[in-house]
Amino acid sequence: MILEELVTIMITTRNRPDDLAFTLEKLISLELAYLPLIIVDDASDVQIVSDELANKFPRIRIVRNDVQRGLISNRNEMASLSATPYVLSLDDDSCFRNMPDLQGAIEYLAREPRVAALQFNNVDINFGEKAVAGSDPYRVQTYTGCGHLLNRSVFLEMGGYRADFVHMSEEVEFCRKAWKAGLEVHMYPRIIVDHRRTPVARFPAKNLYYLTRNLLIISYLHLPWPAMVTKLFSNVLLVWWRNLRRLYLWSSVFRGWFDGIKYIVGHLGERAPMSGRQYREYRRAPVSR
Repeated sequence: MILEELVTIMITTRNRPDDLAFTLEKLISLELAYLPLIIVDDASDVQIVSDELANKFPRIRIVRNDVQRGLISNRNEMASLSATPYVLSLDDDSCFRNMPDLQGAIEYLAREPRVAALQFNNVDINFGEKAVAGSDPYRVQTYTGCGHLLNRSVFLEMGGYRADFVHMSEEVEFCRKAWKAGLEVHMYPRIIVDHRRTPVARFPAKNLYYLTRNLLIISYLHLPWPAMVTKLFSNVLLVWWRNLRRLYLWSSVFRGWFDGIKYIVGHLGERAPMSGRQYREYRRAPVSR
């Protein structure tokens, strides 16, 4: 099969037309504009893509939400709308550094039925990160949102992302479900994605609230005893410690912990932890690099 019949690129965005334009122009320069592309505009206040730029993508589909739904819900929708067996997720401020080995990545997934997703070599270039050396794929705990490839049927069969997370940590939760189901996530270092992590439309208080809340919920849902009990407290303390000098963010951290506990109380029956053996295997893998 030809590449455009195998993979769809997915991007969700809100109020960041310049970031998105940079990414789309990069896709054009890499001669990837022919691939199917789905963009969800999450109720932006401005036109998110110019008609001139959109016309350069012959297989583009733009979905515009009337109300903001959050990137997690949008990513689930894009996977459902795609018609290809694989879906490739990029953040609106992320794109390939050079011509990506997409054919090789897809062939690797096809050969490895137990691999649910491939993490790309994602590099936060504004933080001075460097690409990981080496070229052979290897097992990791999870992948990050700015650049990864999913087996679409596996993703949908497992229920996709937990939409009530709203924002943050959905990839970690999905990957722990995958490990529980006997699946794995692998790093594919040959494909480098530069994540510019621009400051536009980033809200630290919101991010820390959802990060604290969702990590707490993930620990309850998927970790065995006693790791689950330990993480219920250590995660929030770690997030708080990393923001110790930013007093104005403390309330977001502790509000997230409180709301996470409330969520757990309302979803006690949904706990489906990994076995001790699975968790030990999970812990042996690098986080994502």
